[in-house]
Amino acid sequence: MKQLFLYLALIIFFASCGEKEKKVEKKQEVVINENIPIDTMGAWVRLVMKESKGVMRGFELGDALDSIKKYEKAKIHDESQDKKFITYTIDFDDDFVDITYQYNEQKKIKTIRINAVVNGMESFLEDFSKFYDIRYGVGKTLNDSTRSWKSKKGYQVKLIKKKKESGAVIIIE
Repeated sequence: MKQLFLYLALIIFFASCGEKEKKVEKKQEVVINENIPIDTMGAWVRLVMKESKGVMRGFELGDALDSIKKYEKAKIHDESQDKKFITYTIDFDDDFVDITYQYNEQKKIKTIRINAVVNGMESFLEDFSKFYDIRYGVGKTLNDSTRSWKSKKGYQVKLIKKKKESGAVIIIE
């Protein structure tokens, strides 16, 4: 009986040594949600985005300039018809966020640029990185200061950390 057990144990041992382990890589499943509720996101996303719809603050690329002027609630900071832009600013204590809407000859929005100078820049970058990862899928790291995402509608979002000041830029085009 002991010999039978010993033979079985040796057979099992040698059989198991001969098998190679198979490594199974699990791909991370990314759930893209372009309609993510803003109130579930970080503080900076809630403050800057204001609402879930649109690419920024309820607006889409291609919206009429008149619509921006009618519905944008931030205060106008600068406007140039020659250079075709209007900039709104949001002040928070020692922080500010400028939102520039650039438009074309037909007065349709072609680019939205956010310039943020805030204390706690890392939390700003983390909030928006997480938001865009959920909204558009995991972004590409272009270099040590820039990440980018592409929407289903074809526009590109870039999140850029400024090197000289406590700031960041978001470009949507």
